[in-house]
Amino acid sequence: MEKKISITLLLFLLPIFSVTAAQQKKIKKIQVINQDFYRSITREAPVRRDLFLSKRINFLIQGRGIIKSVTPLKRYRKKIKIEVHDENSEKYGLKVQYFLFTSNEGWFRDAIVGEIFEFKGQCMVITPMNTQRNAFIFDIVLEDGAIIVQ
Repeated sequence: MEKKISITLLLFLLPIFSVTAAQQKKIKKIQVINQDFYRSITREAPVRRDLFLSKRINFLIQGRGIIKSVTPLKRYRKKIKIEVHDENSEKYGLKVQYFLFTSNEGWFRDAIVGEIFEFKGQCMVITPMNTQRNAFIFDIVLEDGAIIVQ
């Protein structure tokens, strides 16, 4: 009798656990660009930073910075490029710029150069800007964003 109950219980719970595992595969990994992220980069040797960053391709990136420019530029099937500079990265000896791509015409009209912009989007590519590997450009397809009012 106990074997029947155990087998029945196992057959009942097995689909629940398999659905959970399938759902976990669908969840996108999110990388928050903050102090911990910058510390992790600076701990890596310059020759290993490319490998460290390449593991973040296709992650959802969440970050913030100051809007430097908003220009029409077609890339990744999007029409507008918002260039954002992260000043917090300079505290760690890094220079990080984000090229955010969107089709939302509202950002072209509403984004103001010099304002703080918080965003989330899919990381498409990370390009080193020099051989010391302390400056990077993140190409990100913008999913969500907000101008921070001060």
